[in-house]
Amino acid sequence: MDSSGVSVLTFGPCPYVDGAVRPLVDGRDVCDEIWPDGVTQHWDWQQHEGRHLLTATAAAHTIALVAPECDTACCGAVWVTVRREGRYVVWTDWENTGVIGGAVPAEVRFDAEQYDAEVARLEWS
Repeated sequence: MDSSGVSVLTFGPCPYVDGAVRPLVDGRDVCDEIWPDGVTQHWDWQQHEGRHLLTATAAAHTIALVAPECDTACCGAVWVTVRREGRYVVWTDWENTGVIGGAVPAEVRFDAEQYDAEVARLEWS
């Protein structure tokens, strides 16, 4: 996070699934901090109603960042609400509905241009 409170989004490998990635916030694997050993199935983020699920718009939407290998209804997940707020993308209302894990972060703000570029990079990689 820089001095203005804006974080940087990147993606790194998920240590539990070959070919999967995890979102890194300021270089930290926050998913692993919240739910160690949770699976990130980033291909589930790929397209929904013609857009990448990590795409931020003014209309907030909630996605699962980390889930068990079975089903979110069974064992929970780490959820976050994504929305665009002016020149920022905001991840808020974090929730860990799983039976294990650590505390969820407070609201996280990203520079919208950097965020969009990183999501586009993920989408085309």
